[in-house]
Amino acid sequence: NKLRPEEGDAALAAVRPEPTNPSDVFVVEPAIVEFNDFDIGAVYEVQVSIRNKTNISRRLRLLPPPSSYFSVTELVFPHQHGMLAPGLKCNFTVRFSPDSLADYEDALTVLAESFKFTVELAARRPPPCLT
Repeated sequence: NKLRPEEGDAALAAVRPEPTNPSDVFVVEPAIVEFNDFDIGAVYEVQVSIRNKTNISRRLRLLPPPSSYFSVTELVFPHQHGMLAPGLKCNFTVRFSPDSLADYEDALTVLAESFKFTVELAARRPPPCLT
């Protein structure tokens, strides 16, 4: 009773399904990228890391946020470009350039091989103190 290759693949997937919850696969630090107490015209940066929690290498790609206020650098991998080995981190930088003192919200998308997830971006100044 031999399995054909495609049946074997399906049987293996049934025994060990691919994780679909991003938090089961990756740790993003910080989980939400926040900028506080900013000034108009300045550029602010936050370093973000993504760690692979699984025991297999993962391919990752970033899609930049839609707004022009936030931008991201390319992912920097410790080894082979585009592949994140088990237990290792890749890094990127989020830049924020405000043109007003308003609150800003956006998100960037991380594409993995079998799913995608978002990282929230926010910029909020403390409210003014009324006396």
